[in-house]
Order: sequence, then structure tokens, then C-alpha cells
Amino acid sequence: MVENKYIRSSGFFQILGLEVLVQTNHFQFGGGLNMRGYAGYYLVEEDVSGKAVAAYRGNSGVAINSELGFDRWIKWKKLPKLKQRFDVDTYLFADLASISYLNSNKQSEWSELRADAGIGASFTIKRWWKLSNIKPLTIRFDVPFIVSHAPAARAMLNLDGYLE
Repeated sequence: MVENKYIRSSGFFQILGLEVLVQTNHFQFGGGLNMRGYAGYYLVEEDVSGKAVAAYRGNSGVAINSELGFDRWIKWKKLPKLKQRFDVDTYLFADLASISYLNSNKQSEWSELRADAGIGASFTIKRWWKLSNIKPLTIRFDVPFIVSHAPAARAMLNLDGYLE
């Protein structure tokens, strides 16, 4: 993320004054567990001692992220010049993950498995007209339709100020 010219400390979002998108988790950068249905979600777990603990961040985790593309059904035959410069991919996705977090006793514990599924699309600018040395830029839009656990609003009431 440090190397990315769009989101680093003086990147595109900060220059445009859109840093609020990054602070409130409405902007998701791929990596980590990449649970698309849980972006901006305060993951709350009940630990072994029965206390509600914020588990949305941790030092390790395990995830399976899968995509099934169906972009071959989008035909570019009538627009061959656009196909040389742009690419559109459409897909169904499903994610399954668990994160290791610190419980109320400051010991490492694994969260329950979380799953999500939905539909997405990516738009790639492959060639920048005469600026041929610029790397391709891909923008993704994922819409989750299924999440395995409801939002944590009720459980957050039991956090007793745990959230920072």
C-alpha cells in the first residue's frame, strides 16, 4: 500500500480531499483477508470468558477468496478500438475467513468463520493513449448480497468502551 501512487500518504484520495473515504472504511484496498462484505464492519466476537470483544483487526488470519468470471458474455465486437485500451471483467465472488484477535485477557483467539458472496465488476484502463509507460489502472466495484453474520450493532452495546 505504501508503494501505491493513489493511496499513499500524498496520494490521489488525499489530494482530492477524499481522505474521509479512507478513514471511514468506505474505500477498500485489496489485501489482508479481503472480506468484501465486511468492509467498514466492526467485527465483534464473544470470547472464551463471554465478553464481547472487537475483533476487526489482528495479526494473522486465514481466508479463501474466489471469483467466477462471466465477462465473456460481454461482447466488444462492435468496439474493437475500445477493447485495445479498456477491459471490463464481471464476476461472482465468495469469501470465507477467520482472524486471530486478542481477547479480553489479551490472549490470541480465532474468530468464528465469516462468509460473504455477491457480484462484482472491474474496469481496467490498459493503455493511456500516448502515455504508453503508465501502468494499467484497475477499479473494482463489489456488491455483496450475502453475509454470514448480521451487523454487530447489538453486540457493540456490550463492548463497554473497548473500541478505540
